[in-house]
Amino acid sequence: TPVLAAFDEPTFLQTAPADTLVAALKQLIVTMMPHGCPSIETVAEIAGAHPRALQRSLHRQSTSFRQLVDEIRAEQATVLLKAEDAPITDIAFDLGYSDVAHFSRAFRRWTGVSPRAYRRITRSAA
Repeated sequence: TPVLAAFDEPTFLQTAPADTLVAALKQLIVTMMPHGCPSIETVAEIAGAHPRALQRSLHRQSTSFRQLVDEIRAEQATVLLKAEDAPITDIAFDLGYSDVAHFSRAFRRWTGVSPRAYRRITRSAA
């Protein structure tokens, strides 16, 4: 399949499940997350865009692909830690991290606490 030189955002949004570019891309990335963290190249190809054109569109929305992935991982991590008894290692791998240390550092950056502490705090509050 040929990749479009320019990103046709209106056409993409007509077929997307959400009404904004950021929301549609987030939904797309979430569906791909169980298979590993998707690259911008993969997401751009599915969206019918060149990766650089997608980056420019996101920049106009005051965000970046990396920020979207980070937000999704933070949202998914908090949900999984609250709802599941899965080992933190499994959650880290499900979110596309290569090891628990990277996940733990990112989670601490998002929330200010470790994944284990977050799980303990949310369970004791329930």
